[in-house]
Amino acid sequence: MWWRSAVGSTLFELVIVIAMSTLVMLGIVSFYLSSQATWLGGSVQAIAQREAALIVRTLTDSLRLAASAVTYDSPDSLCQGIVLQNQNGDELFRMWWNAGDSLVHESARGGSDFGPIGRCTVERLQFGRCDSLVELRLLRLRSSQGERVQVSTTVNMYNR
Repeated sequence: MWWRSAVGSTLFELVIVIAMSTLVMLGIVSFYLSSQATWLGGSVQAIAQREAALIVRTLTDSLRLAASAVTYDSPDSLCQGIVLQNQNGDELFRMWWNAGDSLVHESARGGSDFGPIGRCTVERLQFGRCDSLVELRLLRLRSSQGERVQVSTTVNMYNR
């Protein structure tokens, strides 16, 4: 039979090859998109952790120069502020939670607001105090994708 010995592809074979190629391409695209989402989530989490570390470092550097610290509610006990003073009682540094943008702000020597430290929303900023120790009881940040980062530390004031 001459039609069986003809070289070439039938329409059915072509449809099967196209369908299999489409499935392989969908798998590759799905893997790529999943990898991108994972990378983006990790990057956003890393940014929030970096901002938390920056806030802690800023506070720690200022506390080591201070002789006394006074904490206050800003506006309530869930989000507080702290004022650091030298031995003469002059203000060296201030850090507080700003209700207008939900970010931590800073100022030095009683001056104007330097602006926010970072861009991640701050849900909690709580301090504790015991003699020459200042405790950052809880700093909780929320990233732009909703992941939370919590940090706490205790710092000793050397100039007490």
